[in-house]
Amino acid sequence: MSIKVRKLQNVSDSIIPVQIDPATTIHLAAGGVMEDMNVYNLDSIKKFVKVEQDLSEIDPIVEGRTLLFD
Repeated sequence: MSIKVRKLQNVSDSIIPVQIDPATTIHLAAGGVMEDMNVYNLDSIKKFVKVEQDLSEIDPIVEGRTLLFD
């Protein structure tokens, strides 16, 4: 399953593999940054990266009063 990522930064001292689709893997150098992509192996590399996820598909919570009956 892929996760939409707004920004992914390698914070480790080594090169990490980032799988951007089922057949393509990009090796990200130490300190490298990738933006606006789908990542398939985020669970296995999350301890080596700093991630800013794209949550645009989630509706914001609206607080306040709601009119129940008209």
